[in-house]
Amino acid sequence: MEGIIDYLRVLKGWEVILLLREVNKGVKVSIRSRFLDAGKFAKTFGGGGHKEAAGCNIPLPIEEAEKKLLEELRKWMEC
Repeated sequence: MEGIIDYLRVLKGWEVILLLREVNKGVKVSIRSRFLDAGKFAKTFGGGGHKEAAGCNIPLPIEEAEKKLLEELRKWMEC
């Protein structure tokens, strides 16, 4: 599962990729981005990384984690 997000990067037309995976304590999120700082975005959720690749863990059910991530991403995209 870890390498799947890097395969998605070969697709054309993407700006941000969020890959969510359920784990025992919530959701593991992998983030790739071409325009926003993925590390700073992940830090919003207690994670980290660098400008193009980052990750975090969110201790929520996957549906709630997805909602929170997309809400925050919309805010970042408005800036």
